[in-house]
Amino acid sequence: MSRAEVYELVGEPNKSLIDYKVAQEYSEGEGFLQIRLKIADTLLQGLSDYDKSNAIIKEILNEIDERKYPKIHALALKIIGGIYLDQSKYNEALKYFKNFLLSCEKLSYKAGIGEAYHNIAMAYQSTGRIEEALPCFMKSLAISKEEDNLRSLGEDYNCIGGIYWGRGDYDEALSYFNESLNIANKIGDKQGAAIAIGNIGIIYRSKGESKKALSNLFIFEKLCKELGNPKRNGVACCNIGNVYFDMEKYDKALDYYKKYLRISQEIGYEKGISTAYGNFGIIYGSKGEFDKALKYFKKNLKAARKIDYQQGILDAIGNIGSVYEAKEMNSKAIEFYKKALDLSTVIEDYRGSAIYLQSICELYKSEQMHDNAVTYLNKLKKNFTGSSNSRLLAEISTQLDKLEDTR
Repeated sequence: MSRAEVYELVGEPNKSLIDYKVAQEYSEGEGFLQIRLKIADTLLQGLSDYDKSNAIIKEILNEIDERKYPKIHALALKIIGGIYLDQSKYNEALKYFKNFLLSCEKLSYKAGIGEAYHNIAMAYQSTGRIEEALPCFMKSLAISKEEDNLRSLGEDYNCIGGIYWGRGDYDEALSYFNESLNIANKIGDKQGAAIAIGNIGIIYRSKGESKKALSNLFIFEKLCKELGNPKRNGVACCNIGNVYFDMEKYDKALDYYKKYLRISQEIGYEKGISTAYGNFGIIYGSKGEFDKALKYFKKNLKAARKIDYQQGILDAIGNIGSVYEAKEMNSKAIEFYKKALDLSTVIEDYRGSAIYLQSICELYKSEQMHDNAVTYLNKLKKNFTGSSNSRLLAEISTQLDKLEDTR
């Protein structure tokens, strides 16, 4: 393992980039292209610098002959998919990950096939398509076992645990996270162990066991500091803040969200900056300080738009709508909920689309605007009939029935 790769593992992407750029000067041919891919991947994974990462990949794809460098071409497709996944552009991500899978199958590149299934599953999972995600994770898991790739196996267990967490099956999720932790400890993968412990903390938070959640998350934070991984250290602070928020210890939660913001600003992690501002807004909204909440949700929205982080944009717009609703400015709330609903359908956030639709209908009803609600719902029903968003269509029918009952 090169020094640049070690820097990547411990969360020092800027140091990693310096080493890769030096190595690039002494490389040529396929070796040069491999280092260019490493630089693009570090810019994506370490710094969320989508523009620079994408520019490098486009240069590579424009310069190379796919027949001469088929593996380089395949890996470039994977990185483009990763850029779209991180930006919450899930349909685009799936397209590139599926092309990556096809390329790996042509090459009989087993490890790449496993990685492709893993990435496809992550894209499905991000949109709530859990039943499509799980078989892909299981295929990745089987290949990791076949290849005896314990690091990948640990990552697969972690992600499968995330599926069961999303289903609300916390005990099953916990078993997978513990498997991941056992593997990480077995191979001395401190970063993998830290991630598993952090996920175990999140499970205990979901179970309402705040003390156990904090115990694991404090260990996660400590390990991230020891590893010199500021990005994950920031994530740990965010998750600790979330537990304190659940406990209604808002000042402590705010302290940890501020740590998350400071760390994200120091390393230029724009997604973290956006998320931290959103967390500030949630805290102030919960305290009834709606003007402060609105101020931070607008900062949250601006930061998310800066990097075209679609899920962050969606959450910010929805939260702005909720503040207007709390301020009893219902027409503004409906305006923002409609924007959120539109975006949620674009990025296939099926759970979000149903929630925003409920909010719109409740506000229409509170304003005695039944006819407006019916017109809006029928328009949506027409637009989405035949689409894959069955959850939204079911919610439209439910809301129409409710409106009919209240006439």
